[in-house]
Amino acid sequence: MKPTHALLALPLTIAGLLAQEIRLDDGTVLVGEVERIGDSVRVATLDGSVTVARDRIVRERTRDELLAELDRVAQRFGDEPHAALELASLAKRFGLEVRMWRHLRDALAVEVKGDAAALRLDRFLGSLEPELLSASKRQANPPVRVRALLALVGAERDEKVRAIECVLAGLEDGRAELRKQARSAGSASRRLAALRALARRGDADDTRFVLRTAIVDANANVRRDAMRTRAATVDPEESIGYLSPGLLANQLSIRTRTAEAFANLGHHAAIPVLVHAGIAAGASALPGGATRGYIAVTRQTSYVRDFDVEVAQAAFIADPKIDVVQDGVVLDATLFSVTTRRLQLIRSYRRALELLCDSDPGPEPKDWSQWAARQSTERG
Repeated sequence: MKPTHALLALPLTIAGLLAQEIRLDDGTVLVGEVERIGDSVRVATLDGSVTVARDRIVRERTRDELLAELDRVAQRFGDEPHAALELASLAKRFGLEVRMWRHLRDALAVEVKGDAAALRLDRFLGSLEPELLSASKRQANPPVRVRALLALVGAERDEKVRAIECVLAGLEDGRAELRKQARSAGSASRRLAALRALARRGDADDTRFVLRTAIVDANANVRRDAMRTRAATVDPEESIGYLSPGLLANQLSIRTRTAEAFANLGHHAAIPVLVHAGIAAGASALPGGATRGYIAVTRQTSYVRDFDVEVAQAAFIADPKIDVVQDGVVLDATLFSVTTRRLQLIRSYRRALELLCDSDPGPEPKDWSQWAARQSTERG
């Protein structure tokens, strides 16, 4: 290591020292922009500026030295599966943000399977709020922090979006704002980031909220990705059980989107549910493909049709005769709306089954049970 007095002789200016490490005599390590102010040194870290006396510095490393150290460690790691995350952690400690995000990109590209490894990666990503938000925004209340983080989503790369989601998932008291943004954010990518953050929280009520949003969101891509996010965090059969009543909803859109959600989930446990729903929809279609109906739109008006004259005690009394005239239209109609509704349901169920099995069950729901039995046999 270079002598301490040689380090102190170096010009400490901001230019070229965006990441410089200073170790103090008590073991504290400061990383950030460095500026010399007389006998003191001011270090602008992510958490704010720190001013220390120059005679407390025992070691100093420039950005180039830190990069060289990071490269030496990378060579030692080689192609180990956890190398990218370890290097990202070291780059963060050195204040080398560009390299940190690059290594995180590599970590996500070759993400190691397994709960422990995934949890470790998510925990590291969840610690990166200082790298995402300024110190002033980090001190704001949770709703402001939620909106500030989501505002970054549209312009950032995948590794930063994943970090934003993990930070949001860990924000205390941010749940209400996350739910609000998941439903009302103008950007589909921001709504999806909020949904993923809610799914990462692991709360049963939050994950059910994600499932409901996978049905009601207007954007098909958000519905698809929200469903797949849910599938990655919990047992798919729980999702199927929770959503199945949607196949009996009064609204046609809810029924068709529930079928779409099962297709997006991609789990074979949804096949029997869709088959039974399709058979019920087919059986309720009326013979002949249409329904005969009558609609009457009429108006009744009372009027005096005539008078009967009665004579009583030499007096003439006119007794009016009241009648009613009716006018309007009576329509003899053939109603196709019921049949159209059933056809739309059957098409949506058929499409979902085809996506789940990569096999068309055919146009007739009454044949789907046999088709499902064959599919089950082929799977194994």
